[in-house]
Amino acid sequence: MAEATQALAKFWWGHEQEGTSKDGMPQFREILMVTLAVPPLTMIHRRAKDTDLETHAGAYALFEKQQYARSGAIEPLAMWPVIGPGHLDMLAARDIFTVEKLAELAERGSALSSAPPELKELADRAKMMVQMTKDIGQFESIVRDKDGQLQALKEQNEELKSTVKAQDAIINKQRVA
Repeated sequence: MAEATQALAKFWWGHEQEGTSKDGMPQFREILMVTLAVPPLTMIHRRAKDTDLETHAGAYALFEKQQYARSGAIEPLAMWPVIGPGHLDMLAARDIFTVEKLAELAERGSALSSAPPELKELADRAKMMVQMTKDIGQFESIVRDKDGQLQALKEQNEELKSTVKAQDAIINKQRVA
């Protein structure tokens, strides 16, 4: 009796040629591709069909999360240089799209108990980065306050100079008289 095996699916953006441009070079357009694999020997790469989206709904949902993580719709983890493409996909699958959300995982240690070690390391780094950002914000406030004090002292200094100048003029008049 043969067992039915579910194919593993992965969606990705591919491209196909769409004619040539005016300069004679080929033009391409993006198309949704799917890789279907039945390990250990069968693997097919082809253009995705509407039925693939329904049949492999979980794989397509993961693909959409990964695309969202790479988009500019949020301040994505993709902008953090520590995150590589593999890490980004791993975090997107867990609905983690920002450094702040990743840092929250480090604060809740139980959430990382079954996570891969690299995720734990990234969460710790994110927590440190968020803390440093808060510290920098504190220093910006101090610098702004000091800048205000410096400006006030400069204004007082100008007033004192004009007062001293006026008093010198009065003293000089009395010496001459």
